[in-house]
Amino acid sequence: MTDPRPIGPTGVPCVGDAPLTVFAIARAIEGAGLLPEKIDAARRAHPTLTEDDARAAIELAEREPASLAPRPGLALLATLALPLGVGSIAFAVGSGLLATVVLGVVGLLALRAHGESAPGFPTALALRALCGALFLVVGVGLARLSKWARGLLVVVAVGGIVAAQTTSPVNFGALACGALAVLGVLLFLPAMNRWFTLEGRVSASALSCRPYHAAVAWMSLLGFSFGVTGAFKRLFQETGVALPATTQMLLVISDFLTDFAFALAPLTVLAVIFGFSPLLRVDVERRRGVFWAVNVAGFVAFVVVVWALVLPVVQLMQRL
Repeated sequence: MTDPRPIGPTGVPCVGDAPLTVFAIARAIEGAGLLPEKIDAARRAHPTLTEDDARAAIELAEREPASLAPRPGLALLATLALPLGVGSIAFAVGSGLLATVVLGVVGLLALRAHGESAPGFPTALALRALCGALFLVVGVGLARLSKWARGLLVVVAVGGIVAAQTTSPVNFGALACGALAVLGVLLFLPAMNRWFTLEGRVSASALSCRPYHAAVAWMSLLGFSFGVTGAFKRLFQETGVALPATTQMLLVISDFLTDFAFALAPLTVLAVIFGFSPLLRVDVERRRGVFWAVNVAGFVAFVVVVWALVLPVVQLMQRL
């Protein structure tokens, strides 16, 4: 019987020729009774696992449960937070872009229903949809620590900078894409590269990645919402619609972000990536609760922001 061996930057114990974490095996045997039942459950979940390796992993899981999910130091954690955080931001940006495409298509259909046209608008929507889809692909790739996602991130982020210039010479979105492009280059450094190996991916799988992804994605989506608030502000000013307190506060925050975009865009990206990195060290028994707490809080905050933008539009439509 082969004893579990440490794998990857965090030294997480693994078994098998294709490294499989003892943590993953421990999750697969939850609810099983006697040792033979646990071995059967582990091998059903992981068909490549031998009986001896399953037995060794189960014995370690029961003898030293704290060793299954290592708690790396903050310096090592930061090197993992960078690719995972950038991936979460890219996924959120892609989701936001595709959401605006859907709204744009609805608006375009409404215009055509009234016999009006918007020259160039369909092309702009198609480019935005392509950019959004590519950001989604990058986000998924980085979440899985795939090597190819690093190069694609740089290309897509540079494309985002160029596309954002069509709106205004300097804006928060362009600067955020610039920060993502720089971070994409940093992902090729040796300290980051170790996570993009098989051992690195296996090592990262034992950490609390889901709560971290959720927190960064929700914060990024909220930041994206602030970025599109400028278009609503022009609409509100031109129509003179009365704004509730939440909408006024949202516009103040958006103006602040716009005025200090040069400093705030890169700082915000770094703060979100590294500020939530301690979530990667959440204890095993608390991960599910933290994950749902983060998602509920993020969803509520996002709904408040969206409602603050939509409510004046609804009031305007009722006036018309």
